[in-house]
Amino acid sequence: MEMLDDSILSVASIWTGKEFELRETMIHYKNSTIVKVLGSGLCGTDRHLMELPAFNERSFGHEIFAEIIRVGDKLNSVGGHPIKPGDKVIVTPGVPCMECAICTTYAGHEHMCGSRKSHGFAKYSTKDFFPIGGFSNYMELVDELWVVKVDDDLTFDEVMFAEPVAIAVKAVERGIGGAKQEFEFGPGVAMRAAIIGLGPIGCATAFVLKSLGAELVGFDTNEWKAQHVGQIFNFKTLAIPDGSNDAFEFLKKKNELDFDLVIDCTGSPRGLELGIKVAKRGGRIIEVGSFAPGTKSFINPADICKRELEVFGSVLSPAFTYTKVLRLLRKFKNYDLSKLTTHHLTLDSMNDVFNIVDQDRFIKIHIDPIFK
Repeated sequence: MEMLDDSILSVASIWTGKEFELRETMIHYKNSTIVKVLGSGLCGTDRHLMELPAFNERSFGHEIFAEIIRVGDKLNSVGGHPIKPGDKVIVTPGVPCMECAICTTYAGHEHMCGSRKSHGFAKYSTKDFFPIGGFSNYMELVDELWVVKVDDDLTFDEVMFAEPVAIAVKAVERGIGGAKQEFEFGPGVAMRAAIIGLGPIGCATAFVLKSLGAELVGFDTNEWKAQHVGQIFNFKTLAIPDGSNDAFEFLKKKNELDFDLVIDCTGSPRGLELGIKVAKRGGRIIEVGSFAPGTKSFINPADICKRELEVFGSVLSPAFTYTKVLRLLRKFKNYDLSKLTTHHLTLDSMNDVFNIVDQDRFIKIHIDPIFK
């Protein structure tokens, strides 16, 4: 795109409520940071939000890898690395208000800010500035946003896996933090762990738990996905029936119960129901998949009470988590993360996503910021 009077034209694929539609957005703020999108991931959260009427006319895409075009006056860099035009960066999607009780009271939990400005969730506007998502070719970043400088030692596929790994790091740390391992009660070192749902977040969680030496089993209702992910990360996976009761009976026959830690990455209420059933007494369940509102689970509170289960939620991740993410990606290069990317779409072929989802043989879908 041509620079003209300090303005450039951005083209974004906007979700209308029925389909994706290309729209133009003018970028013009003189002191802002501008990036050229190199790639953006389609997240399960995006697909869930697309089903909600309240999220029509939205600019999606919060897993963002980009090149710096212009450095604004108010840009933050994780690790304090100097940022200059031409640098490749991971764009952390949100910036907190730094004024609410969460921001001012709980250090390191700014990602829970209720007034957070986030790229990838905002409503499209032709009049005012809005935090455009990664399903675009150029982005103007909100002030005070954090970016993560990426060196050439990481491949494109590894970098594109960084945001899901950040989510997984947060969820796993939630799972092992404050555990009662001194009594062999709850998740600890060399824990026995289960992942329910082997989409991108489930894969990222497997990656993190494998790095910790966990005895790991993964479950998914999709047989192809279970086999594919199991081969990539070299751990046991099982295709289970689609229903928490049927799945529990299936796993009971397979003697795959009594896990110290269970992380539900499905985004389905049945995932949490199954997680409570397969956790051992004193075990811990982390709910990381159900980000989108509107679902309900049917659980027996007695299961939680009598078995002293701990059920925690985990959402997003703070910017400083990416230091750990890059360390893990560099250390565990024996996993071929490129095999997780099953499909590439362009900005003008976004509506092909419905055919891909219907075929149900996909894991990671990347959006390339180009046009056919």
